[in-house]
Amino acid sequence: MKKLKQEINTILHNKAFIIILTLVAFGCYGFKMMHPTIGIDDTPYKLYFEDGLNIVVGRWVLFLLNQFINIGQYAPFLVDFAAVLLLISASILWSIVFKRILGDAVPDWCYLTFSCLFLSSPIISEVFTYFLHNGIAIGYTCSALALLFYLEGLDTPKKVTPYVLSAVFIWIAIGCYESFAVVFLVMSLFALLMQRICGEKPQPILSVLKIGAILIVAILLRSLINNILIFIFSLQELVDQADKRSLGEMLGWISDAEGFANLKMAIKRTFVMYGVFAYHYLPITMYVF
Repeated sequence: MKKLKQEINTILHNKAFIIILTLVAFGCYGFKMMHPTIGIDDTPYKLYFEDGLNIVVGRWVLFLLNQFINIGQYAPFLVDFAAVLLLISASILWSIVFKRILGDAVPDWCYLTFSCLFLSSPIISEVFTYFLHNGIAIGYTCSALALLFYLEGLDTPKKVTPYVLSAVFIWIAIGCYESFAVVFLVMSLFALLMQRICGEKPQPILSVLKIGAILIVAILLRSLINNILIFIFSLQELVDQADKRSLGEMLGWISDAEGFANLKMAIKRTFVMYGVFAYHYLPITMYVF
């Protein structure tokens, strides 16, 4: 934690970094205010956030948040503003992630460029938006923290606490959106690869096992809290009305004919969203880049 605080303070004292990032944030938020949209996840708000379907599909964080802070009752652009602030935090944390991995091999202006692109392209699949409901801003922030604690664990192999904190934060991240498990997996493997390229000698098998253990713990915690919340809020009748997006369901794609068809559709959809759309629409091109 001490090292992370020092890294955050270093960025916060970099006036050029903060000023440029703030200007980009104002521009993005201003664009959102001048071009209001209704996302595909906005219209069934009651079903997800009040009736409890979010819990059934495994996205428990936003449902619980909505129990304490009824997001739907706030002014239209207030939740967008909150998401922009969270994305600023996430962009700084992700810059620190890359800084830890790449170090001085990459100049500081590259980290600033990444942060600005990250902040200016909040597009995830069909959901465009600086919008707190979809959990993207919270998920990016928590997944960055999970990676930072994982990297800290590699530097202090005798300590278990960093790995525990890593599992907790990625648990929260996948509780917003399950795809953050993939974000964590790819970035942690990228960190190991870059350490190897830079001449360090990480223990690859042990490090990969630690990554797997962190993800397994997070997925099990996700399943546990889902079942607990389904029981507490009496949501059993909704269980059969939605895909749970659980690990078991994903593994079912391998053996089940219908599931395999769903897998092929998911691959096709990814190509359309991030290939075809990126070719025709500049903001998505920027996001993919």
